[in-house]
Amino acid sequence: MISNVILYKQIKSHICDRGRRGEKMLDVQKLKGKIVERGKSIEKVSDEIGIHPSTFYRKLKENSFEIGEADKIVEVLSLSGAEATAIFFSQVVA
Repeated sequence: MISNVILYKQIKSHICDRGRRGEKMLDVQKLKGKIVERGKSIEKVSDEIGIHPSTFYRKLKENSFEIGEADKIVEVLSLSGAEATAIFFSQVVA
């Protein structure tokens, strides 16, 4: 639990800092891969985090997930801290 809180604070701080500079950090291909690897679909994940699938696709395209949505994705996909970091702190812009 404590490590999740620490990770959440790091993600929030990092996203806020990079967002102010207009940088994108989501590795879309890794996220899509983890969705498939976990036996889910984008439609299922979007439903589980409470947004419409078309909104999920738009946010993938625009690299525009909010911190709360990213946190829910991490939870729904049971991502480790390393996996979440690789997806949400990527230097790759898809």
